[in-house]
Amino acid sequence: MKGRVVAGAVLLIAVAGCSQDATPPPQQLLSTTTHTGATATRSGASGSATSSRSTPTRTGSRSASPPRRPSSPAGALPAKLPGSCTAVAQTAEVNRALGTSLAGDPGYVRDVPIARIGRLGRVTCNYGASKPKATPPVQIGVSLYKTAAQASSRVTATVQSATNSGATSAQVGIGIADATVLQGSTGVLVVLSEQRVTVAVSVDRSAKVSSPKKLAVVLTTDVLNNLG
Repeated sequence: MKGRVVAGAVLLIAVAGCSQDATPPPQQLLSTTTHTGATATRSGASGSATSSRSTPTRTGSRSASPPRRPSSPAGALPAKLPGSCTAVAQTAEVNRALGTSLAGDPGYVRDVPIARIGRLGRVTCNYGASKPKATPPVQIGVSLYKTAAQASSRVTATVQSATNSGATSAQVGIGIADATVLQGSTGVLVVLSEQRVTVAVSVDRSAKVSSPKKLAVVLTTDVLNNLG
């Protein structure tokens, strides 16, 4: 992902049949994902965490299923999970995209692997949650799978479930990655897979921004640049 210069976010919709591993992980409207074995910590802008472990965008309305573009070896995401929220998106980046300052440090959650679907692990960063169990205005999830096909299938399942629940779907190109933008009554989700990694960035309506879709795309761009 080195060299990407992109100008310029998990939709609150249940992912049917994916309660153990939804891509996006954290925010669901109609069901709740149980983070069994997850370790939650707080990480600030300095990047500390206790857990171990811009080109213009293109928009267009196409099919609900995300298209697949051959991965570029030069733009491949690293085959490891970030160890802190700073490695995903710094608070300053989120605040800049929002045009306001979110309170507190991001919450970092690391989930256990799920062998059945090939998931090696997942991390979730919650930005601006007013309370521990409150829905954060911005949430970012990054998952790693054994194969690129397994990562792609999780994105496809998320898109299908969201559109079946009434979300609208559109495609957007972000760097070398093809992403799907899902818009529902409670927020916007941008989700994509690149090789063995999936990224899910959501903006909840509580963020109170004029264009949640634009914000979600901008934040996804930042996340891809940071991970690369």
